[in-house]
Amino acid sequence: HIEAPSQILVFLAFVGNPHTSAFPLSFIPQLREQNAYSIDTEQQQGLAISVLMVRRESDINVMDPEDTGQVPSQSPSHYFTRRSFSYVSSAAAISLALPQSSTCAASEISFGDSGDPPLVTLLNGLAIPAVGYGLYKTPFSQSYRGTTIALCKANVRYFDTAMAYGNAAEVGRAIKDIGGVFPTRYMGLSDKESPKLRDRRIGRKDLFLATKVDNASQSANAAAVRRSVLDHLRIMKMSYVDMCSVHSPLTDKSRRLGTYAALCDLVKEGIVRSVGVCNYGVQALDEIVSAGLPLPAVNQLELSPFNQHKDVVDWADSYGMKLSCAPWSKLSGATGPQDGWAKLSAMAKSRNATKAQILVRWSLQKGYICVPRSGTSSKVERMAIIENSGYGVKDLVLNNDEMKILDSLDVQWKAGTLGRRDGWSDDDVKSSQWEPTDYV
Repeated sequence: HIEAPSQILVFLAFVGNPHTSAFPLSFIPQLREQNAYSIDTEQQQGLAISVLMVRRESDINVMDPEDTGQVPSQSPSHYFTRRSFSYVSSAAAISLALPQSSTCAASEISFGDSGDPPLVTLLNGLAIPAVGYGLYKTPFSQSYRGTTIALCKANVRYFDTAMAYGNAAEVGRAIKDIGGVFPTRYMGLSDKESPKLRDRRIGRKDLFLATKVDNASQSANAAAVRRSVLDHLRIMKMSYVDMCSVHSPLTDKSRRLGTYAALCDLVKEGIVRSVGVCNYGVQALDEIVSAGLPLPAVNQLELSPFNQHKDVVDWADSYGMKLSCAPWSKLSGATGPQDGWAKLSAMAKSRNATKAQILVRWSLQKGYICVPRSGTSSKVERMAIIENSGYGVKDLVLNNDEMKILDSLDVQWKAGTLGRRDGWSDDDVKSSQWEPTDYV
C-alpha cells in the first residue's frame, strides 16, 4: 500500500533474467485489481514511479516489432526497449507522470485513449494528426514494412510521402493491406478497458495521407499538374490525398503559382483535400497572397531548435497557416553547433529519452506538426518508428526551463550545411550557407 506525500519517489527495482528479451509491465493492472496500491489522479501528477533495471543497458535485448512475424499480444510499450528508461505507459497501465518544475504548453496537449496524437485544425477545417511518419529517404524496399509498423504498432495515422521519394506505391499497398484490421489489439487494450476502441477499425477515412509535387512536375499548365497528380494517385492506388504540396520553391514564379493554383482546383474536384507548400520562405509565401490564391494549409520546412525560422513562424502566425517540421537530418555529429548538440544530448540523457524524442516533444509543445522518419533495416531503426511516434512521446513532457534551453539554441543552421536534400539535389546547393527558404 502506498500511503505517502505526493512528492515521494517510489522505486521499483527489478532484477531480470539476463536471457529474457523483454520485461512485461502487465503486472501493474493486476496489482491495481488486488488493491496493492491506491493512487488518485492528483497524486499521480506529482508521483514518479521509476523502474530501475539492474542489468546494464547493453545486456538488454530489444523486443523487435518484426522478428516474430506475428501480431504481438501486448503493446510494445509494455516492454523495455533499447531505451530501458523511456517511460511509455499504455492505457492498460498506470500513468507514469514526471513532476514538473513549472507549467508548460504540454498541459494543452491531449492524447486519445489509445495514444492518438492531438489533432491540428487547418485553415479549411480539416484535422491533421500532430505527429506522423515521414518517408523521406526511406528506400522502396523498406517503405511497406515501415508504414506497417507505424500504422499497426505506433498508432500513426498520418503518412508523409512525395513524388520524389519513389516509395508512394509501397505506402499505398501497406494502407490497403492493413485496411479493416482493428488497431487496438496491438495496443494492449482489453474489451473491458476500452470496448469502443476495441471495435474501431482502420479505414482510409481514419488516415491522413500527404504527398508533394516534385520540381520536375511543377508547371504553369494546370492540365499537366493534374495529370501528374492523377498518375501519382494511380501509383498509390488511392482516389484522393488529404494534402498535396508544392515540394519546393526552386523553380520559377510562373511554375510555382501555376502548380499551386492547379492544386487548388483539384480541391474542388475532391482529388486533393488541402494544399500545402514545403520549404517556402516569406517571399515565396507572399507571392501566393499577392496572386489572390487561398493560403497554404501547411508549410513544411527544416524547423528545429537549431534553425527556428522566426520570420516564417511570424508569417504563419499572422495568417493562420500551420507549420510542419520536415524529417530531421544530421542533427548531431562532428559538424554544426557543438554546444547545442551537447545540450540536446544532456537533456535526452536526463529524461531517459532519445534526442529524436526530445525534438518531437519540442515540436508538439511549440504547436508544430512533425513527421519523424526511420528505416527498417535494423532493430534500432524499427524501434525508433515506435519511440518517435506520438504514442511514444505522450508521457514525455518538457517543462518551461527545458523549452527555454531548446529555444536558446537557434543559430539559423543552414540547409546547405545539414546535407538534407528534401525537395532539391546536390546541384541546387551553392554553398554551406545555401537555404531553400531564401530562394525566390
